[in-house]
Parts: sequence; structure tokens; C-alpha cells
Amino acid sequence: VGIGSQVRQGAATRDAKGEAVMGIAMLLKGENSRIVTQRVREELAEIQTSLPPGIVIKPFYDRTTLIGNTIATASRNLIEGGALVIAVLFLFLLQVRAGLIVSSAIPLSMLVAIIAMKYSGVSANLMSLGAIDFGLVVDGAVIIVENTVRTLASARHQQGRPLTEAERLAVTRQAASEVLKPALFGMGIIIAAYIPILTLSGIEGKMFRPMALTVTFALLGALVLSVTLIPALAALFLRDPAKERENKFVTFLTARYRPMLLGAMRRRRLTAGLALGFVVLCALLFPLLGSEFLPQLGEGALAVNHVRAKSVSLTESVRQALTIESILKRIPEVDTTVSRIGRPEIATDPMGPDMADTYAILKPVSDWRSGVTLDALMTEVGESLEQIPGVASSISQPIQFRMMELIEGVGVRSDVGIK
Repeated sequence: VGIGSQVRQGAATRDAKGEAVMGIAMLLKGENSRIVTQRVREELAEIQTSLPPGIVIKPFYDRTTLIGNTIATASRNLIEGGALVIAVLFLFLLQVRAGLIVSSAIPLSMLVAIIAMKYSGVSANLMSLGAIDFGLVVDGAVIIVENTVRTLASARHQQGRPLTEAERLAVTRQAASEVLKPALFGMGIIIAAYIPILTLSGIEGKMFRPMALTVTFALLGALVLSVTLIPALAALFLRDPAKERENKFVTFLTARYRPMLLGAMRRRRLTAGLALGFVVLCALLFPLLGSEFLPQLGEGALAVNHVRAKSVSLTESVRQALTIESILKRIPEVDTTVSRIGRPEIATDPMGPDMADTYAILKPVSDWRSGVTLDALMTEVGESLEQIPGVASSISQPIQFRMMELIEGVGVRSDVGIK
């Protein structure tokens, strides 16, 4: 009996230069990957100081890059969306005070949504925050404030003098009451449209329920604000000598809309028939739309899975992996390649030497060739690997690849699987 070693069932290579040692940080269920990755990075820096000269730890795939890009996209969408809605509000209301009152519904509704998300366990991510439409959020506030401005101007005109505080409060209350029911009804319909999404289960439920909950929280917050804070702010700040001014842009639109409206009302049957025909046309087109409605997320890396004959040796798998990496390195968009062949001594995946994953880390999209898309790049990679005999490859992205495994089960590594 003596000290020996196990038979190698796996290996790792990098950038077609030869074998390397690969380590993967396993994230515990329920942990925040961004925070854990940051802590792993700090630990690796500490471990590096204790390694012998010439041995370097070089991370090749860091998920925080994708997370950072996602957060930046969600933040930019929220900021740009809010700014656009506020600009349109000022354009149509043509009053600084009225515009500010309506715009206040946006941050306050988001505050309500974030508090509700915190207590409901819904995280802030691209799916939950990316679907918020600030135009829907301010819908009720716009109706109430616009009618208040119109009613106050009409009352001043009738009285021929500035309104007293009691008269102004009474007119404001009346103006809010006039449109309260249609405003609430309209927002209620919008909220009801998200209820079916809350009934989704499985992977679809995990992906889309947070979005529906977040939008519902924001709309409910806006609903409460529309019947409480917005009328109160209108009563406080829409004072004399502020008065309704003619909005030339609205007048321009009205002059062109009125003839269309009157024409549609005169030809009621024709208008209804055209609308019905449009609905029928959409119904006929519906079967041709396909069933994929979630856009593909660009992860900044490709995951290429290779399957060889079961009888292949580890030495031959390493040789083929180096060949595959050299082919991938010729593609201008590929920055780094790393291959994981088989399984390590402490196996976390039932892979033998006949199976391998090659990670192709891509350069920033700004450095890609003109006109090259992610789909085109995957096609190019697939065509490049066809020249290697005895190897079947499937191309995906790292997170997407693992998600497909979880959904379809071990052994199925593509969008379509036949057992």
C-alpha cells in the first residue's frame, strides 16, 4: 500500500497554449452573485501573495461585468424614461407648477414600489424595473391636474376676479371629483392586465412575476397618490395669479384631430367596420408571430459544448481542445478561450473526457466588426468548428447554457431535444 493518485478524468486548457489549472467558485443558493464575486476577488488577491513565483491566478469569466452592464441598462432606461415623460408633461401642460405636481408622482410611486418590493422579497433587476412605464404611472395625476387647471381658469373667468381661498379649494375639490372615477377606472384596468402574469408558475413565473408585482406596486402607489397627495398639491400651489395659457402645440393638434373625430362620428358604421377588420387582420397574423417573446441577453461570452466518442482518451481530448481554441482565437471578436474537459477529482458534473466546455470570452461590442451580431457570431463559430472530425458542438452562452440544462435535464444541451 502506498501513496498514489487517481486516474485523471479531466483537464483544462487556455488560449491554445497548453494545459492550465481551472477553479470555479460555486455560488450558494439564494446568495447575491455580485457581492459574492467581489468577496471572491478579494480572497484571490490575498491567495496570490502566498503562491510560488511564476504561478498567477487570472480570472477569465467574471459575472459582475454582466451584472454591471445590466444595472447600467436598467438605470439608464429608468432615468431616460422618467425624463422623457416629464418633458412631455411640461410640453402639454405648459405650466411649471402643474408639471412639477404631476411629475412628483414618478419618484413617489417608485418609492412605494421599492418599499413594497423590499417587504415582498422582490429584487431590483432588469426584469422587475425594466418594465415600469412612467407614462402609466402619471396617468391619473395628469387627468386630475389638467382638469383642475381648466376648472380654475373657467371659474376665474366666470367670476371676473381672482378666487378666494375657500372658492379655490371648493373648485379644486370639484375638479378632482369630476374625473376621479374615470382616472381610477383607467388605472384599475391597467393593473388588471398584469394579474394573469401573477398566475404563472415554474421558470416563467420566476422570470415574469417580479415584473408584474413591481409594476402593480408602482401603479397602486400612483393610484393612492392620485386621490390624496396630487389634489392636495393642486389646492396648495395652483393659486392666483397663475392662469391657464393657450398651448399652441395642443391647439395645432386639436385643429387636426377635430375633423377626424367628427368624420369618424358621422361614419359610425364605416369606422366600426374598419376597427373590426383591423382586429381580424391581427388575429390572422397571430399564428405567424412565433412564441419567443423574451429577447436574448448578451452575456459577453460564448459557451461551446463538445461531445466526442466515449472511447476518446484524455490526451486526445486535450489535443482537440487546443485545436478548437486556436480556431476560436482567429475570430476577431474572441478575446480569451478556456476549455474544461471532463470532470475534476471532486466531481460536480457527470462529465467524462469525451465531453468538454470551451468558454470564449468576447471583446466589448464596440470593438466588434461592423455589422456583426451575436447570432452571426454564433453561426461563424459553428461553421469554423465543423472542420474538426468526430466532434459535435453546440453553441450558447454560459448562463443561458446552464439554464437550458436545468430546464431540459442533464444530457439535453440545445433548444430542441429529442429523447
